[in-house]
Amino acid sequence: METIPKADCEKVGFFRKTHGVFGELVLDFEPHFEASVENADRFFVELEGLLVPFFLLEDGFRFKTDITAIITFDGVDSE
Repeated sequence: METIPKADCEKVGFFRKTHGVFGELVLDFEPHFEASVENADRFFVELEGLLVPFFLLEDGFRFKTDITAIITFDGVDSE
């Protein structure tokens, strides 16, 4: 199984907490990544040491503050 090497990736932030009970997450990101996270259609999340792609719903991104956003991944609909 091939994976994306972590050395080829850059950490943009972290998930602060869940937002509600329908699968939304609060993403806390570095300010200089604002344009990148706003235009992203997927995020790679580290799970058990592997980078796993999660795709955003079409309307699954909205800013909460200048450095946080509420995101919803396709196929994730609960806590």
